[in-house]
Amino acid sequence: MAAKLTKAQARVLGAITDWLAAYEVAERLFDDPDVTARRGVQKVLGRLVTLGYAKLSVANATYRITDAGRTALSQHQGDSL
Repeated sequence: MAAKLTKAQARVLGAITDWLAAYEVAERLFDDPDVTARRGVQKVLGRLVTLGYAKLSVANATYRITDAGRTALSQHQGDSL
């Protein structure tokens, strides 16, 4: 069974449908992301990679949602209804 997503994890997963750098994800989620917001997004992205819900391209330092991440996000959204 997949791990339940936190609200932050679900928001970040929803933002990384394309290859994006952590600062780009923060810009999608916050009107004016400060250093704390960017660090928080980076931390969530790291956890999502560990869980297998996001993939990191080391060459470009960008992230993208995986199929497992799409499934977890879909289940999270279904639970929220």
